[in-house]
Amino acid sequence: MSDVLQLSGAPGWTNVENAGNSDRLAPSVAESFGSDSDTAAKDPATVGVTERLGRTRSAATPYLQHLTTLVQRIFLAPERAANPIRSVVFAGVDTREDSALLAAAAAELLASRVTGRICLVDANFIAPSLHRCYGLTNELGLVDALTGTGPVRSYARRLIQGHESSLWLLPSGASEQSDGILRSETAQTRIRDLIEAFDYLIIAAPAATRYHTARVLGAQADGIVLITEAHVTRRRAIRACADVLRTAGGCILGTVLTNRTFPIPEAVYRLL
Repeated sequence: MSDVLQLSGAPGWTNVENAGNSDRLAPSVAESFGSDSDTAAKDPATVGVTERLGRTRSAATPYLQHLTTLVQRIFLAPERAANPIRSVVFAGVDTREDSALLAAAAAELLASRVTGRICLVDANFIAPSLHRCYGLTNELGLVDALTGTGPVRSYARRLIQGHESSLWLLPSGASEQSDGILRSETAQTRIRDLIEAFDYLIIAAPAATRYHTARVLGAQADGIVLITEAHVTRRRAIRACADVLRTAGGCILGTVLTNRTFPIPEAVYRLL
């Protein structure tokens, strides 16, 4: 995990029971932003992704500002009103392990600023992780939604219910299959159904240079956000990856740079 984010809470949000089979309660975004003394006693499985990222690393404020701006420009900018962005794939250019966490943080941030149903999807069939972030099981998920016959939304689990918004999670689902499952005609239809089933869809995909997931899902979604790492991800690798995704029909909306160093202390950034 790298120095990434610390997101603000969403006032007025409360825990609700999951729509899936888990008997645990999902974390409340609002409750997950207390003082260090408040959060130290919490069960790690019940702490929100945004808080966990903020507690793990320091110098988080600049990254918060960057992701907040990115979410604002993608989903909430006035010029998007005519052609709104509703579905976005987050994918690392290489093997970034925190791409899924960044997608989760973006989903939590978006859910605190819009109305409607927001669904976070774990599309990493090889190394699923988001179900653990919210204390859920991975027995049912995206694999089942793509191959099953019931409504695709029935496989998602509601994490948080607000006054006008709700945040859902669709885990990857237990499967040993590769991302080749996405290529079937049935899966393509179900992906379109999934996009239509929610007001906003945030998809966490594995490394775009190693798997086809971002390429396939990106062609269906409204856009793609690439995750890069300072001093590791090469510019030519980013350009090559973006070209491949665009050729497949994807639209690159922006990038998130992780592990960047800042010359100004975090305390000073808070005053800017």
